[in-house]
Amino acid sequence: AADVGVLAQSVDTAENTDSSTSAETRVVRPKFHKPGFRCFIGNKYELGAELWDFSRSTIYAVAGYQANPYLFVGAGAGYSSWDIQDCVSVSLFADMRVELHKAIRRRVSPYVELQVGYAVGDVKSSYLSPQLGCHFNVGRRPIGISVALSYSVQYADISNVLTHEMERVTADAYGLAIGLDF
Repeated sequence: AADVGVLAQSVDTAENTDSSTSAETRVVRPKFHKPGFRCFIGNKYELGAELWDFSRSTIYAVAGYQANPYLFVGAGAGYSSWDIQDCVSVSLFADMRVELHKAIRRRVSPYVELQVGYAVGDVKSSYLSPQLGCHFNVGRRPIGISVALSYSVQYADISNVLTHEMERVTADAYGLAIGLDF
């Protein structure tokens, strides 16, 4: 009976030396997003690239399908409040996001995202916004905070004060997006 206890202790000690199964050395790794539904919500502030008047703040939501740990495809909407003349617009867009897991660490995933769509409201035009960001996992679940730099390509039809004619101007903007994803 004493030999069985020593044998059990030896096996337990041998198991603890294996770093992959050891309770003492086990690293808690976050789970990657498995295929299925995924959602993003956040806020993006954009500074006009050519004219400061075209700065805007956008609240957005995106929902879609996580195809594998690296690729997300979905659709979203954003409500933008422009700094010019209290203009507002709503953008409807398709969204694709590619995350580069393990590029830095498992809890930190750089990503590239592209939003393509159309804006309606006071500013009507096509909408294109590439983003480069980083997703930070919180805990073991695939929930996190995302921070991204973006560049939005958009046009605006505005009225010329002197001629009262509509002019199409570039309303491109640099942005910073902060969001929550789950």
